[in-house]
Amino acid sequence: VQIAVALYFATLLSFNVRFRNLFKGILFFPYLINGVAIGFVFLYFFQDGGTLDSVLKLFGASTDRAWLGTPASANVSLAGVSIWRFMGLNFVLFLGAIQSI
Repeated sequence: VQIAVALYFATLLSFNVRFRNLFKGILFFPYLINGVAIGFVFLYFFQDGGTLDSVLKLFGASTDRAWLGTPASANVSLAGVSIWRFMGLNFVLFLGAIQSI
């Protein structure tokens, strides 16, 4: 999943897209951050009434679940964070290969 998502974004951002450099930075920056810092950020992101609940409330979705409360939702949450964190290196490698062709 991680490689497929990285290839998708590398292909998409190899074209002339608006805010292309901003998106490149957003996609690569998580790879540079320390794992402990990411753990603390997502601790507040997934807690009850945290950032994710606030964002979902803006879109009108119900936020009455504990994101790290059940094993199934915790595994999905951790997999999403892992994909987000380590996708940056694959993205940069794919983008460099696409742009050199």
